[in-house]
Amino acid sequence: MITIITGRKGSGKTSLLEQLYLEENAGVGVLTQKVYQEDEWIGYDLVRLPDKSSAPFIRFKAYKDMLVDTDLLQYNRFVFSQKAFQEASRWLIDAIHVGHTPIWIDEIGNQELQGEGFDNVIKQALSAGVELRLVFRLHRFNDLLQHYHITHYKQIKCK
Repeated sequence: MITIITGRKGSGKTSLLEQLYLEENAGVGVLTQKVYQEDEWIGYDLVRLPDKSSAPFIRFKAYKDMLVDTDLLQYNRFVFSQKAFQEASRWLIDAIHVGHTPIWIDEIGNQELQGEGFDNVIKQALSAGVELRLVFRLHRFNDLLQHYHITHYKQIKCK
């Protein structure tokens, strides 16, 4: 089963994904956790589930020097660590191959729809028939279904 949590920015998608993960207490995944410097929001870290280890992941362009990665992907006002994507992807693909299920990913978006980010992870999970729990913005929901040829899914809308 593929479960897709949708909603607008700030609607509680990540919080709901984490809550569902704690309730199910199964599988592995990644969360994006907001990072602040003093009181200023500067980006996101990638947090592994279940161990909660984290790595710098996304920063506003003004804070890109905080990412130790030299291979950065820029998108709009954000800069993404390719290294964090690659390490998390390898870890999730390994989990798929040993049968950990479900796979939890917060948040997929334009990078995946362009064949980047966690695109390969999602494709391998779908090919292996592994359960997925995904977070995705509501306004591109149909693009997600079309890109991955998803016809059977459960959608949970955050308001």
